[in-house]
Amino acid sequence: MWFVTDPLHSREGGCRARGSGDALQRRRNPQQRSFPNSTACSGGPAPAGRGQHLPKDYLVESVLVTVFCCLLTGVIALIYSHETRAALSRGDMAQANVASKKAQSLVLFSLLFGLFASISWVIYVLVALYL
Repeated sequence: MWFVTDPLHSREGGCRARGSGDALQRRRNPQQRSFPNSTACSGGPAPAGRGQHLPKDYLVESVLVTVFCCLLTGVIALIYSHETRAALSRGDMAQANVASKKAQSLVLFSLLFGLFASISWVIYVLVALYL
């Protein structure tokens, strides 16, 4: 993952000119050059791979819900998490995002189904024992 560590990129102000008020920055990093008329952001597209968040593959979560919650939807979530990794390795970000969303949905469904089944079983056992 790539994080912006440049003090010229801030959440509040966006981009600003490099020559404006960077005396403190030069004291912290004297090796960095400052050009008075240049801007920190050119307004063009970001370089490939920078500023884009890679989609999460949910592999660990898929394995856990497969083992502990619901086998069927957990295995399908495993397939989509593998598809996410494969799409990332070939550079297909659109397909990786789609597969990641499907894996996330299936992991959440499996978790909720497992919790529902477990709570229902506990209630059934308690009712059968005490009634």
